[in-house]
Amino acid sequence: MTKTSWIHLLLIVTSCFCISLSACQKDQLATGNNLSLYTSTDSLDFNQVFTTQVQPTKSVKIFNGSEQDVSIGHLQLAGGDHSPFKINVNGQPGTGFNSLPLSKDDSLYVFVTVSLPEHSDDKPFLVKDSIEYTYGNKTGKIILSAEGLNAFYLSGGSITADTTWTDKRPIVINGNITVDQSATLNIQPGTRVYTKAGKGIRINGRLRASGTYDTAGQILLTGSRLDAPYDAMPGSWLGLSFGPASENNTLSYVHIQNAVNAIADTSKSVSGFDVSAQTPALEMEGCVIVQSSREGLLFRHSSALITNSLIYNCGIGFRAMGGKYTMNYLTIAGYSNDITYHVNPLLYIADHNGNGTADPLTLTATNCIITGDNDALDEILLDNQSSAFTLSFRNSLIKAATLPPLGSFKDCILNVDPAFVSVDNRRAVYDFQLLDMSPAIGAGIPVSGITKDILFQQRSLTAPTIGCYEFKEAATK
Repeated sequence: MTKTSWIHLLLIVTSCFCISLSACQKDQLATGNNLSLYTSTDSLDFNQVFTTQVQPTKSVKIFNGSEQDVSIGHLQLAGGDHSPFKINVNGQPGTGFNSLPLSKDDSLYVFVTVSLPEHSDDKPFLVKDSIEYTYGNKTGKIILSAEGLNAFYLSGGSITADTTWTDKRPIVINGNITVDQSATLNIQPGTRVYTKAGKGIRINGRLRASGTYDTAGQILLTGSRLDAPYDAMPGSWLGLSFGPASENNTLSYVHIQNAVNAIADTSKSVSGFDVSAQTPALEMEGCVIVQSSREGLLFRHSSALITNSLIYNCGIGFRAMGGKYTMNYLTIAGYSNDITYHVNPLLYIADHNGNGTADPLTLTATNCIITGDNDALDEILLDNQSSAFTLSFRNSLIKAATLPPLGSFKDCILNVDPAFVSVDNRRAVYDFQLLDMSPAIGAGIPVSGITKDILFQQRSLTAPTIGCYEFKEAATK
């Protein structure tokens, strides 16, 4: 046999081997014996979503973990056209897709959103579906779920007559709300109010938010995004603001979360509002203010009585520029985590209105905790223009190496860890009740008329605990 013949024979054998190998690979792909697809998650939970509202899109990736290319024979939304969920694969919307090629070590995205029509029941309701796919002789499934919430939707505008918001359904506010000077907005126990980014509630008349201490009766004011990470994002909505004629406002057991300024009462003039009036412009009891991007409480020439309340992880916890304020049994704390940074003093007090006008300030704080994790920071800042201060701190735990030169600080505990039950900055989880070694336990003095704490637990009648929580053994178990 000639050399040329040998070469021809070798080429024929090689070609047959390749054809045979190719046929084996096709058979392997068809049977799916060695195929392996895996997903970034086996379920997508949209958690709570409002009906009739456009929802953000989530995604799941399908990876090819095989040693060869794979064809996904069929991928479908099990509920088809009637499903509240919608999917998009490789940029194409639909409910079913055939012969989707997936190269070795490659992946494809499946994008998912949900749109729920209004439901007949006022209570939350669960919806489920699944994405199902086949490859070779194998199948896969991704579970989809969401909890629907019917809501009352407010587009914004003015409230011109006395109005009551209830807990029948959540209230979603899509535009700025203004309560006219002649009107009162009443908010009943258990009401949940969700406000769109950049919008807020302006009180020119009166606000009576009357929650109760139990979880079901607490009032919630927060932003309208329920999906992570926006559900815990500071500055998600503007917050509450009060006009120059607004007086006799009360907030009981109200949780205000993720606002710019949770409460801002800054429009009263020095000459137009009497801060010495017996009834303060705002009374707060049992309230919790969390993660305001600027101030938790912001006052300019106003007056407030605040009792048994918790303010934490705000840009500044309490800023007052002129006026008269009484704080009893407050816990004000600041910690840094992935979404908040504690860089400003928690308590900022000034004897001017911020615009060059002198405005004397009177502040009385009894049985309060003011503390944070910034070692270099004194948590009280005095902005002194004319020394027009009347300051009295009694039986309070304060993180400050240097106290302001003005005012009285009697029986206060300085620069000591209050020993909270839990401070987990990594997970941004906090429990501001106290461990049994806390120096705040039994270090307070009784305050007339205050016999309960923020949880409605009985206060000690002789030596109460400093802060919004009265120490109880069960709190540490």
